[in-house]
Amino acid sequence: MLKSLNNEATRVFYDIVRLLSKERQYVVLDLERGYMPLHVEVVGLLTIELSHYGEQNGDLMADPLMRFKVGHDGIYPISYRNDYVGVNQDAMYDLNQQAGMANFANMWLMNIKEQQF
Repeated sequence: MLKSLNNEATRVFYDIVRLLSKERQYVVLDLERGYMPLHVEVVGLLTIELSHYGEQNGDLMADPLMRFKVGHDGIYPISYRNDYVGVNQDAMYDLNQQAGMANFANMWLMNIKEQQF
């Protein structure tokens, strides 16, 4: 069974997603506080991608990039990528990895809330 975000992280997720609309399926949040901008994008039916990007040798590097499936009973991290450390995980193949993604996403969303909102 997939692990969903905790209640507080879910609230932050929805606060971020509210910035999107039918006409605006992609947004970059950059408050110029010294943190990487947050990229928010609808990438599929009920699938949202959140990402930070850095640059290395002229290439954009995900740091991290996560995809979330919006379900009727919760928000579920379904993939994680960090180009700097060469990690690319897909939750569909490993429930233990997915639980780790959910734990990371809970912490990451709290950091985003504190640093960028």
